[in-house]
Amino acid sequence: MPRAREFGYTSSAVNLHVGLLTALLGTSAMSVPPAATQPRSNEVRVGTKVVSYEAPVTGEQAGELAALLERTRGGAEGVSARLSGSEDGYSLWLAFPGETWRQPQSLQSASLAGRLASAAVLDGAPLTVHVSDSALESRQTVRIELAPEDIFFYRGEALVVLQRNVAAIEQFRRAVELRSKETRYLLRYGEALFLDWRDAEAERAFRTALELEPNNARAHFLMGKLTFQVGQLNEALPFYRRAVELQPDFVRAHEMLASTYDLLGRFDAAIAHYERAIQLAPSGTLYNELGITYRNKKQIVEAIAQFRAGIELFPDHALLHRNLASTLVTAGRGDQSGPVFSRALQLHRRAAESEPENPRSPRESRLHDGPSSGL
Repeated sequence: MPRAREFGYTSSAVNLHVGLLTALLGTSAMSVPPAATQPRSNEVRVGTKVVSYEAPVTGEQAGELAALLERTRGGAEGVSARLSGSEDGYSLWLAFPGETWRQPQSLQSASLAGRLASAAVLDGAPLTVHVSDSALESRQTVRIELAPEDIFFYRGEALVVLQRNVAAIEQFRRAVELRSKETRYLLRYGEALFLDWRDAEAERAFRTALELEPNNARAHFLMGKLTFQVGQLNEALPFYRRAVELQPDFVRAHEMLASTYDLLGRFDAAIAHYERAIQLAPSGTLYNELGITYRNKKQIVEAIAQFRAGIELFPDHALLHRNLASTLVTAGRGDQSGPVFSRALQLHRRAAESEPENPRSPRESRLHDGPSSGL
């Protein structure tokens, strides 16, 4: 049976190319004082970070900004931020320790954070993003001004990050109204509708995008995902296949094509696409799925080998441990399964303890994981 839905948003899926990001944050540095020396009047703490702000920015706005930064900082530990406002617009100060902000993921995170803040927190007011490296005392400054349709679009993106999908739908709709032939707007609008179980409207958005760009790999992928979800597995196959034809390095398309083949009992084809996905971007989830497919094919020895290979690379992946243990039992090697089961239980408990206060809906649960967690 098709698995639970996902919404395909990630902080890296805003379709901002690294080249553009580098150009934005690589503009000539301006002589600005370090963020730490700037006056501030209030603070909001999120996790280990402090977001400080000044009037006319409200505490609620600063709190939302803090939440956005928490989810879009790209793994840069110790990042801090300060938001200040004036009649000329707003300034967002991002300080990264050492050289972490120079890493591509953090670079993208900083630019995304600025756009999200400008659109969602500041209602599109002109915003200047100051990125500073506290260790090297290097600074880059970017001025961000958004067109009305971009404000609606990025505000929708921010609302998705904040897990407010119904509100995001309205923002994406308004962006599409202003720029009806913008494919990325249509696809994000369709994804938000899909997450809200509004399949007919989502399909219209996806098909409109395909009419505008017949060779858009993501549009084919999303149509495949939609048809997969309603149980039309054979209908999903050509969409997924076309997606990987158009974009051979599309990991998620390979993964979902493999999952569909697996559910249809076409195990060799599934294995080929799981292996290709692993070549492109190895993950514990992909090794887990590949192991399950070998197990479904009754190749137990190879299944065990894949689970072990995944654990070697991703030792904290609970599902790999759980499936390895159960497969060892199937193979009559129950005496070896005890420690593996114990480790799986330990990892599951750790994950449960670290669950956020507002966990994602089933359709969002596979934001980063593979089909075993639900599509």
